[in-house]
Amino acid sequence: MPRAFRLASTCFAGLCALAWFNLAIANTANSTPATTQTQQATATAEQHIREQLIQAATNRWPQASVTVELALMPERLHLSHCDKLKITPRGNRLYGRIPVSIRCSQPKPWQLFVQAQVEVELPVLTVTTNLARGHKLKASDLTYASRKLRDLRPQFITDKTHALGYLSTRALSAESVVYSNALKQPVTVPKGQRVAIAGGQGIIRIAAQGEALEAGMQGDQIKVRNVQSGREVYAWVVGPGRVARHWPNPES
Repeated sequence: MPRAFRLASTCFAGLCALAWFNLAIANTANSTPATTQTQQATATAEQHIREQLIQAATNRWPQASVTVELALMPERLHLSHCDKLKITPRGNRLYGRIPVSIRCSQPKPWQLFVQAQVEVELPVLTVTTNLARGHKLKASDLTYASRKLRDLRPQFITDKTHALGYLSTRALSAESVVYSNALKQPVTVPKGQRVAIAGGQGIIRIAAQGEALEAGMQGDQIKVRNVQSGREVYAWVVGPGRVARHWPNPES
């Protein structure tokens, strides 16, 4: 009677072991050259699939842990040895259920399709405690926790610097994932605030005092009024109380 074996495959940041797969093999006493050849061809195909899918996922998420699950039944497939094997995942998915085409062109052509189940887990930004709506995020509010991609929405954050100083647009519960669409930048220049208008290019110099006719965050372009001339112009918000007529160097 055939025996079923289940082996694990996990990759941490590109370091791979064996993938999950169901492999039915005959007892050693009943083994035949054809069965051994099938086992070898199947193992080669499985290894290529595993490496290609893991590499694709870790290229996108270098810190991810990736697990691949395949289902191959070598006795029924009767695969022959292959010198030139081509593995083609179908579609653009990097995780979840992925159909895979396996094609051998030499020496004896054969082709089959298998289903791969790819699980990707990676550290994402979460909050350490319950936070109220409008809370300004600081370092102590944030930490990283491992989550499976299939459980996440696309707007998850993997870099703390993309959330520090932002305001939460809704209440966040402890250990919940931080999503970019639940954050907003604080207003840098409120409407009606007096601002210093920098003019010229190159070395920024203060040209005039103005009044913000619109609220804006750093990097926004807003309308301001020169309080001396009364002229209304558009300027870039470069910091609290500061705008510039021309887009400045970020270090300015």
